[in-house]
Amino acid sequence: MNLGAVFDNALDEAVLRAPGSVRLLREALEVRRRRLGREHPDTLIGVGELGTLFKVQGKYPEAESLFREAIEDARRILGDEHLSTVTLLNNLGNLLKERGEFAEATLVVSRALGGVRRIFGDEHSSTLAVLNNLGTLLDAQGKFSTGGTLPNVPASVTLHPGWFGDTIPKFKDHRTDAVAV
Repeated sequence: MNLGAVFDNALDEAVLRAPGSVRLLREALEVRRRRLGREHPDTLIGVGELGTLFKVQGKYPEAESLFREAIEDARRILGDEHLSTVTLLNNLGNLLKERGEFAEATLVVSRALGGVRRIFGDEHSSTLAVLNNLGTLLDAQGKFSTGGTLPNVPASVTLHPGWFGDTIPKFKDHRTDAVAV
C-alpha cells in the first residue's frame, strides 16, 4: 500500500500524529521532486499529503501554504476538472472552515463541488461527500436553508420535509421493503 492510499483510507489521527511522520513525508516528497519532478501528479499528491498531515496536527498555516501551492500547480498542470485538483480544493476548504474563515471556505468548497460534479455527475459518492462538506459549512454559518422549499434532486432520491424524527414514519410508510432505522 502506498502512502497516498493510506491517506485516502482516512487513517487514524493517532498514526498521523506519530513521532517522525512529518520527517518521513518530507523525505518522501523530496524523493518525488528529485525523481519525478515538481510537476508530476504524484509529487502534487505528496504536497497535498504533507498538507493533510499538518492540518491534522493543527499546523494550519503550514497546511494552508502547502494546499495553496499544490492547488496552483494542479490547476496549471492537470486542469480544474481533475480529481486531484478538486480534492485539494476540498481539503483547503475544510481547513478554512476549521479556522472560521467561512466566506472563503464556501467559495473554495463550491469550486470543488462544481469540479466533482463535472467529473462524476450528481449522484456519485465523491460528489455527495463534497456536497455534504458544503452543507456542514453553510450550517456552521447558519445559512443552511432552502427557504421552505425542497431542492431539486435526482430521481433516485426521495425527500421528506421536516425534522429527521418526523420524517422516519413517513419514509417507512412509502416503502414496501424492510427498513432498518
